[in-house]
Amino acid sequence: MQNNIQSITPILKYLQVILLTAAILYFGETLFIPLFFGLLIAIVMHPVCKWFEVHGWGRYLSITACLLIVTILFAALLALLVWQIKVFSDEAPVMFGKLEGVMQQMQLWMIENIGATADLKNNLGENIAGTVGGIVSSAFQATVNTLFILFLTPVYAALFMYHRKV
Repeated sequence: MQNNIQSITPILKYLQVILLTAAILYFGETLFIPLFFGLLIAIVMHPVCKWFEVHGWGRYLSITACLLIVTILFAALLALLVWQIKVFSDEAPVMFGKLEGVMQQMQLWMIENIGATADLKNNLGENIAGTVGGIVSSAFQATVNTLFILFLTPVYAALFMYHRKV
Protein backbone atom coordinates (compact mmCIF):
# COMPACT_ATOMS: atom_id res chain seq x y z
CA MET A 1 0.00 0.00 0.00
CA GLN A 2 2.77 2.44 0.99
CA ASN A 3 4.76 1.53 -2.14
CA ASN A 4 1.72 2.19 -4.35
CA ILE A 5 1.22 5.71 -2.89
CA GLN A 6 4.91 6.53 -3.33
CA SER A 7 4.75 5.58 -7.02
CA ILE A 8 1.70 7.82 -7.64
CA THR A 9 3.06 10.88 -5.78
CA PRO A 10 5.47 12.08 -8.54
CA ILE A 11 2.76 11.73 -11.16
CA LEU A 12 0.39 13.82 -9.04
CA LYS A 13 3.06 16.50 -8.59
CA TYR A 14 3.58 16.74 -12.35
CA LEU A 15 -0.16 16.85 -12.92
CA GLN A 16 -0.48 19.62 -10.33
CA VAL A 17 2.26 21.66 -12.02
CA ILE A 18 0.62 21.18 -15.43
CA LEU A 19 -2.81 22.25 -14.15
CA LEU A 20 -1.39 25.26 -12.30
CA THR A 21 0.52 26.34 -15.41
CA ALA A 22 -2.59 25.96 -17.56
CA ALA A 23 -4.64 28.03 -15.09
CA ILE A 24 -2.01 30.78 -15.00
CA LEU A 25 -1.84 30.90 -18.80
CA TYR A 26 -5.64 30.92 -19.13
CA PHE A 27 -6.31 33.65 -16.60
CA GLY A 28 -3.20 35.64 -17.53
CA GLU A 29 -3.82 35.73 -21.27
CA THR A 30 -4.66 39.45 -21.10
CA LEU A 31 -1.14 40.06 -19.84
CA PHE A 32 0.79 37.36 -21.69
CA ILE A 33 -0.49 37.97 -25.23
CA PRO A 34 0.75 41.60 -25.47
CA LEU A 35 3.87 40.64 -23.54
CA PHE A 36 4.85 38.00 -26.08
CA PHE A 37 3.84 40.17 -29.05
CA GLY A 38 6.04 42.92 -27.58
CA LEU A 39 8.88 40.44 -27.20
CA LEU A 40 8.43 39.30 -30.81
CA ILE A 41 8.50 42.89 -32.07
CA ALA A 42 11.56 43.67 -29.94
CA ILE A 43 13.40 40.63 -31.30
CA VAL A 44 12.51 41.46 -34.91
CA MET A 45 13.37 45.15 -34.54
CA HIS A 46 16.61 44.59 -32.59
CA PRO A 47 18.88 44.67 -35.69
CA VAL A 48 17.19 47.85 -36.94
CA CYS A 49 17.53 49.46 -33.53
CA LYS A 50 21.23 48.49 -33.32
CA TRP A 51 21.78 49.88 -36.83
CA PHE A 52 20.29 53.23 -35.79
CA GLU A 53 22.45 53.27 -32.66
CA VAL A 54 25.63 52.46 -34.64
CA HIS A 55 24.86 55.36 -36.98
CA GLY A 56 24.76 57.88 -34.15
CA TRP A 57 21.17 57.81 -32.96
CA GLY A 58 20.58 57.59 -29.25
CA ARG A 59 18.86 54.62 -27.68
CA TYR A 60 15.63 56.53 -27.05
CA LEU A 61 15.51 57.88 -30.59
CA SER A 62 16.30 54.53 -32.19
CA ILE A 63 13.59 52.77 -30.14
CA THR A 64 11.12 55.49 -31.11
CA ALA A 65 12.05 55.13 -34.78
CA CYS A 66 11.62 51.34 -34.63
CA LEU A 67 8.22 51.66 -32.98
CA LEU A 68 7.25 54.25 -35.57
CA ILE A 69 8.19 51.82 -38.35
CA VAL A 70 6.10 49.07 -36.75
CA THR A 71 3.20 51.49 -36.25
CA ILE A 72 3.31 52.53 -39.91
CA LEU A 73 3.28 48.88 -41.01
CA PHE A 74 0.31 48.10 -38.76
CA ALA A 75 -1.49 51.24 -39.94
CA ALA A 76 -1.03 50.10 -43.53
CA LEU A 77 -2.48 46.69 -42.65
CA LEU A 78 -5.37 48.36 -40.83
CA ALA A 79 -6.05 50.59 -43.85
CA LEU A 80 -6.15 47.48 -46.04
CA LEU A 81 -8.60 45.86 -43.61
CA VAL A 82 -10.84 48.95 -43.58
CA TRP A 83 -10.80 49.05 -47.36
CA GLN A 84 -11.82 45.38 -47.53
CA ILE A 85 -14.62 45.99 -45.02
CA LYS A 86 -15.86 48.88 -47.17
CA VAL A 87 -15.87 46.65 -50.25
CA PHE A 88 -17.77 44.00 -48.28
CA SER A 89 -20.30 46.53 -46.99
CA ASP A 90 -20.95 47.70 -50.55
CA GLU A 91 -21.75 44.12 -51.59
CA ALA A 92 -23.54 43.12 -48.36
CA PRO A 93 -27.10 44.12 -49.36
CA VAL A 94 -26.96 41.83 -52.39
CA MET A 95 -25.62 38.94 -50.30
CA PHE A 96 -28.22 39.48 -47.56
CA GLY A 97 -30.97 39.59 -50.21
CA LYS A 98 -29.79 36.24 -51.56
CA LEU A 99 -29.53 34.86 -48.02
CA GLU A 100 -33.11 35.91 -47.29
CA GLY A 101 -34.30 34.11 -50.42
CA VAL A 102 -32.42 30.97 -49.42
CA MET A 103 -33.90 31.15 -45.89
CA GLN A 104 -37.42 31.37 -47.33
CA GLN A 105 -36.76 28.40 -49.62
CA MET A 106 -35.37 26.44 -46.67
CA GLN A 107 -38.45 27.23 -44.58
CA LEU A 108 -40.75 26.13 -47.41
CA TRP A 109 -38.77 22.92 -47.81
CA MET A 110 -39.02 22.27 -44.06
CA ILE A 111 -42.79 22.82 -44.11
CA GLU A 112 -43.27 20.55 -47.13
CA ASN A 113 -40.83 17.72 -46.40
CA ILE A 114 -40.46 17.61 -42.64
CA GLY A 115 -43.92 18.77 -41.72
CA ALA A 116 -42.75 21.80 -39.79
CA THR A 117 -45.38 24.31 -38.83
CA ALA A 118 -45.43 28.07 -38.82
CA ASP A 119 -44.48 28.02 -35.12
CA LEU A 120 -41.17 26.42 -36.01
CA LYS A 121 -40.73 29.06 -38.68
CA ASN A 122 -41.28 31.85 -36.12
CA ASN A 123 -39.00 30.17 -33.57
CA LEU A 124 -36.29 29.90 -36.20
CA GLY A 125 -36.50 33.67 -36.78
CA GLU A 126 -36.35 34.37 -33.03
CA ASN A 127 -33.34 32.08 -32.62
CA ILE A 128 -31.53 33.85 -35.43
CA ALA A 129 -32.24 37.24 -33.80
CA GLY A 130 -30.86 35.97 -30.48
CA THR A 131 -27.78 34.62 -32.19
CA VAL A 132 -27.12 37.95 -33.88
CA GLY A 133 -27.20 39.66 -30.47
CA GLY A 134 -24.62 37.22 -29.15
CA ILE A 135 -22.43 37.79 -32.17
CA VAL A 136 -22.55 41.57 -31.69
CA SER A 137 -21.68 41.19 -28.00
CA SER A 138 -18.75 38.89 -28.82
CA ALA A 139 -17.53 41.28 -31.51
CA PHE A 140 -17.58 44.19 -29.06
CA GLN A 141 -15.64 42.21 -26.45
CA ALA A 142 -13.09 41.09 -29.05
CA THR A 143 -12.67 44.70 -30.21
CA VAL A 144 -12.00 45.94 -26.67
CA ASN A 145 -9.49 43.13 -26.07
CA THR A 146 -7.75 43.88 -29.35
CA LEU A 147 -7.47 47.59 -28.53
CA PHE A 148 -6.00 46.71 -25.13
CA ILE A 149 -3.47 44.42 -26.76
CA LEU A 150 -2.61 47.09 -29.34
CA PHE A 151 -2.01 49.57 -26.53
CA LEU A 152 0.21 47.33 -24.39
CA THR A 153 2.25 45.69 -27.14
CA PRO A 154 4.36 48.75 -28.08
CA VAL A 155 4.88 49.55 -24.41
CA TYR A 156 6.30 46.09 -23.78
CA ALA A 157 8.34 46.21 -27.00
CA ALA A 158 9.89 49.55 -25.97
CA LEU A 159 10.70 48.20 -22.52
CA PHE A 160 12.30 45.06 -23.95
CA MET A 161 14.39 47.10 -26.40
CA TYR A 162 15.43 49.62 -23.77
CA HIS A 163 16.46 47.10 -21.10
CA ARG A 164 18.47 44.83 -23.36
CA LYS A 165 22.05 44.08 -22.37
CA VAL A 166 23.63 44.17 -25.84
